[in-house]
Amino acid sequence: MALLKTANLALAFALELSALAAVAYWGIHAGPGVVFQAILGVGAPLAIAIGWGLLIAPKAFLRVPDATRRLLRLAVYAVAAVALALADQPTLAVGLAVLVAANEALLLAWGADDGLGDGFGDATPGDGAAGRA
Repeated sequence: MALLKTANLALAFALELSALAAVAYWGIHAGPGVVFQAILGVGAPLAIAIGWGLLIAPKAFLRVPDATRRLLRLAVYAVAAVALALADQPTLAVGLAVLVAANEALLLAWGADDGLGDGFGDATPGDGAAGRA
């Protein structure tokens, strides 16, 4: 079971990167000209990455309640799926949405949020419990 949980965390990370790639793909295919497309292709995923680091990441700069963090994460994934659909990639959009739904369901079922907390039976990093017998 630990292997499946670890694989699900790896999938979560891959989905985070996929969301950034999806928004970048949309950015370079949207807009009236090459310069605007380049700005969107770099700026949109950069804005999402900054927001993720500030609010959503396990060690986010600003801690928000777990439910809020989960909703923000789902909103990012929804934006990524819509971005793919707008970039004429509906199959990828649906695939991303399905993988996100499965990943989030497993995280919720296993009582874990990004692999932190008690959901995996491991000590939370920095809680002082590491190394205790």
